Amino acid sequence: MPIGTSPTSRASLAAASSAHAACTLAVEVERQSIIVEGTARTLTDDKARGRFNELYLAKYEFDMSGWTDPVYMVTPRVAFGYIDQPGKFEATATRWTFTA
Repeated sequence: MPIGTSPTSRASLAAASSAHAACTLAVEVERQSIIVEGTARTLTDDKARGRFNELYLAKYEFDMSGWTDPVYMVTPRVAFGYIDQPGKFEATATRWTFTA
């Protein structure tokens, strides 16, 4: 899972200080959340950053080829998902684990 961010963002500072990263993605429209924990590494080679740009362009129709800020590849270890509504958390909370 590639993530691009500013070098001064909390995510970037956390990734620089530790090999472990926690990323949170919240879909606020329906109050669905997923939390992904894993290992982050900086994408430094041109081939990997080029692939990131291809995927980003295909999904968001925005060219990131000039992006110079860090891009991290997060390899997930565990993920949690749930719906944040009264009475739904208990019925929807799910945990996934990933192996290398």
